Amino acid sequence: MTEYRVYLVDRDGHFFDAVHLICADDAEGIGRAKELAVGHGVELWELDRKVAVFPDQNKTP
Repeated sequence: MTEYRVYLVDRDGHFFDAVHLICADDAEGIGRAKELAVGHGVELWELDRKVAVFPDQNKTP
């Protein structure tokens, strides 16, 4: 199992909260992090490795 942090990102690009996840692998971590990208962006990290970035799912282009 791998420990991840999902950082919630506001519209100005600042982290405002973090969610701790324990997942089997990157694929599971990515799936769970992507679900959190509602109303704000998210970044998924494993220690100092940025795994993925997801924009706000509700944001219109």
